[in-house]
Amino acid sequence: MNSMNVLILGSAPYAPDWWQEHGREYAGWEIATLNNAVTIPSHQKRTWWHSQDGDFSGLEIDAQVTELVVHKDCLMSPFTYPGFKNGTVMLTVCYNYLNLAHKFHRQLTIHVAGSDYHYPHSKSHFYGDGGADPLRHGELWLRDELALLDNLAKSRGFEIWNAGGRNPSLLPFKRTP
Repeated sequence: MNSMNVLILGSAPYAPDWWQEHGREYAGWEIATLNNAVTIPSHQKRTWWHSQDGDFSGLEIDAQVTELVVHKDCLMSPFTYPGFKNGTVMLTVCYNYLNLAHKFHRQLTIHVAGSDYHYPHSKSHFYGDGGADPLRHGELWLRDELALLDNLAKSRGFEIWNAGGRNPSLLPFKRTP
């Protein structure tokens, strides 16, 4: 059985430095950049995933970005989550890859960095002065959705890892060594 390896790179403030330090470890992996992480310079081709309601005008898109995927265009069957229509891009991307791996009978490993769902200040690196959008349904909802995703992945023999290594993090996934 072929394997599918995916790095999901979020837009946390540490993401550019993390990518600079670890990016080469992901040669040959599919790279999915979320929202404004698309501006992080890269030596690898990658896909840009973003929310349908985000304002990304004026971003300098890295030349290695080969495809744009809007949140609503994801493969959401047979697996989905209750908040899909108003959920988070990271959850949607994870479910998209779970569905692709299931459909094509492939093993799946996902590493997540820069998407810890931690917003300690009233002004966010991504959301400005507004509320952190992934928390709009509350932290308990998000923790529950992440736990459901983790359990589903494990039940299918898939692996999802927290590669960012930052604390605090709402991600329930094991940390990469």
